[in-house]
Amino acid sequence: MKYLFLGFLIISACSGEVKQPLSDFDYPEIQDLKLTGVITDIRVPKFPAFHSYGVVSMDILESNVEFYDPRPKNERYLAVIKGCKSEFYIYTSAKSIGDTLYIDVASNEIKYYSKIFNKDITGELYIYQKSFFDFIEDHNFQKL
Repeated sequence: MKYLFLGFLIISACSGEVKQPLSDFDYPEIQDLKLTGVITDIRVPKFPAFHSYGVVSMDILESNVEFYDPRPKNERYLAVIKGCKSEFYIYTSAKSIGDTLYIDVASNEIKYYSKIFNKDITGELYIYQKSFFDFIEDHNFQKL
């Protein structure tokens, strides 16, 4: 009986919506963000794993936003941008240090050439659940 209860708890904990699309209402300061940057570091929690979401640090090559730090008012967010540095809290699989990312929030799009898979990849941007942000803040994953 206790194994049945434990199985129910695990299924219940894993069945919730872990990511959600970007919302103009929640992130008006970056709704028109267009940024190109080179990945300098990738930090991914090992346990819990958060479905390969992690912190992708970049040197910015081009951006129409110079400063964005939503942490004082938002529990969940896409990025922190400070001058020529940025951290994006995104899906990390297929990305490696040295890859160039192009992010267009208005189109809800991320593009990059993956050296791991030797091909161009295009994807959508999502915001992960609050527990991910609690974890990376508590374990000093953020550098900006």
